[in-house]
Amino acid sequence: MIEPLQRLGEPQVESPLRTVGLRGACGWTAEVDLWGGGLRSLRRRGVPLVEEYEVTAGARPPHCSGSVLFPWPNRVRDGLWVHRGHQLALELTEPKRSTANHGLVLDDVFGVVRHGVGDVELVTDVRHRPGYPFTLRLATRYTLSPAGLRVEHLIENLGDDTAPVAIGAHPYVRVGDVPTSSLSVRVDAEAALRVDGRLLPVGWDVLDGRPVLPSPLGGADVNACLRLRPAHAQGARHHVAAPDGRQVVVWTDPDLAYVHVYVCPDLPSDGGPRRALAIEPMSAPPDALRSGEGLHRLEPGATWTVAWGISVG
Repeated sequence: MIEPLQRLGEPQVESPLRTVGLRGACGWTAEVDLWGGGLRSLRRRGVPLVEEYEVTAGARPPHCSGSVLFPWPNRVRDGLWVHRGHQLALELTEPKRSTANHGLVLDDVFGVVRHGVGDVELVTDVRHRPGYPFTLRLATRYTLSPAGLRVEHLIENLGDDTAPVAIGAHPYVRVGDVPTSSLSVRVDAEAALRVDGRLLPVGWDVLDGRPVLPSPLGGADVNACLRLRPAHAQGARHHVAAPDGRQVVVWTDPDLAYVHVYVCPDLPSDGGPRRALAIEPMSAPPDALRSGEGLHRLEPGATWTVAWGISVG
């Protein structure tokens, strides 16, 4: 049984390495990137289950590949939101759409707290960043087991004010060498988010069992935020299937009640830019700092833990 994450002390001195490797039973291996705290590689018996990328000194993972999205996933309209009656302004990290996208830790180099053969714990602090006046600690643990990869995020409020938080992750999922266009995605969703030209929320469309994703994906332009059915008290399982029946499963706990499915048209790879499928578990939808939907309000001294992972079908 895996012990739960506990409150963490200060991280050790920064690792001289950019990535940390893990080895588990049943042929599982993984590599974690300290820049952004995300998943760079996951393989089972040598078969890649996420898109891998070349680590470039001084550069973040391309297209947020594998990165942790904290303290909010996706976009905040114009970078503006209100806390206790005061308007706050976040840095516009996506100037063309005038949005603050995917949180504040994409360029953080996480510290290593503990590293074993099959697990690693990382930590970073968010301390009064522009437009986000809170002090939080984010601990992330990656663990390999015979069942696959488990990722836990523990958030602790180190400040003296209640902090609105949300979290997500950005793995690009693959099934070996099967082209993205040949994959099919199954998500048990109740609604799809309607967005404007800036990919910001307009409203929810109830699906009533209607498919929202093409199957297989083909050459479709896919960029869909989905709200999961509330019946998933034990969490959800998002299936990515190849034509030969092989499947990769992204599972989430109940707090990750949203998922963003995105096909990137030009993710860098050894063979040149390629289409890649992101399955992004999220605790809140786009623009949550403004709407409040899905936000977790963390009291001073309190912690909140969410978990997700990847297995094979």
